[in-house]
Amino acid sequence: MFGFSAEEMIGSPVFRLVPDDRVDEESSILRRLRRGERIDHFETQRLTRSGHVLDISATFSPIRSGGGEVVGVSTIARDITARVRTEAALGRLAAIVESSEDAIIGKTLDGVITSWNGAAEQIFGYPATDAISRSIAIILPVDRLQEEGRLRATIADGRRVPSFETQRRRQDGVLIDVSVACSPIRDRQDRIVGVSSIVRDISETKRRELARRNAERSYRTLFEQAPVGLAVVDRSGRIVEANDHLCGILGYAPFALEGRYFGDFVAESAPGQGERVIETLAGGGDTDTQWRLRRRDGAIIDVEAAATTMPDARTLTIVRDVTERHRSAEALRVAEERMRFALEAAGVGIWDFYFATNALTCSPILEQHCG
Repeated sequence: MFGFSAEEMIGSPVFRLVPDDRVDEESSILRRLRRGERIDHFETQRLTRSGHVLDISATFSPIRSGGGEVVGVSTIARDITARVRTEAALGRLAAIVESSEDAIIGKTLDGVITSWNGAAEQIFGYPATDAISRSIAIILPVDRLQEEGRLRATIADGRRVPSFETQRRRQDGVLIDVSVACSPIRDRQDRIVGVSSIVRDISETKRRELARRNAERSYRTLFEQAPVGLAVVDRSGRIVEANDHLCGILGYAPFALEGRYFGDFVAESAPGQGERVIETLAGGGDTDTQWRLRRRDGAIIDVEAAATTMPDARTLTIVRDVTERHRSAEALRVAEERMRFALEAAGVGIWDFYFATNALTCSPILEQHCG
């Protein structure tokens, strides 16, 4: 056990086997033995010849002379290093199990619960005292009973069950979404005697994912059906996505704008105007402006644009084609000028009603007559 021969040890102090931090302990043991006490199954540590520390269980008995005087000590030592290490490992494992945020449940191959950690109590609402020795069916929805049977059959064949998503039932009857993984529990003879299940509550994750998908669908619907041109532009000025309306405004097929540099569509009235537009988009915040853009066929169009920064630092750009409106406004202005010229040349008074401004005006002749 210790690596010393009898010749090396007989006549040597027993402290040769005692680690430095156990010297006081050994001295205390000797004092008790001198008083005639016996010490049974005392667990401590001793040193081997190589300096390795052994965990031992020792029984110390006083040796008495014919007159009853204590003249020595008899020590029976047993090496318990393997047991101590196993217990320490089990202690660490137990601490991990209890501190886990996942429910860790042990059960027999018949589905009887044998262990139930703190997270299982929190997730399912059953205290360990109420859950242990009961059937695992207490947390199974009715439509999942066959699923549990298949899991136990798989484990009984010696196979693990990788993580999968399913549902379980809390004590209050509420169904929750969970992720479950199962592994076999084996005894000392390597026989499969049970199932270890790790159950993670993913209800909140599923709710967030559903909300994200719904928001994404709503965004896609609004993006595609918007009556204005929409483009998501990254900070380098590249179009990440564009709706069909914007593609139509610029004369391109759907999806043809993605990856293109937005500045290439700016009809520059001055050098570098395309780059300045991109700087405006990358500047962050909300922007309202007017640009002139060049269509695929070379035609120049007037647009009103608004840009707003998205949470991911990209820019949502809204484009409305106002070319026809500008043309109509210009045509109206020219027609008004011609009418005024004609009225003044005719020398008659006539009212001109403007629907756009709701303003009533008259010619100079009528002003002269009416004062």
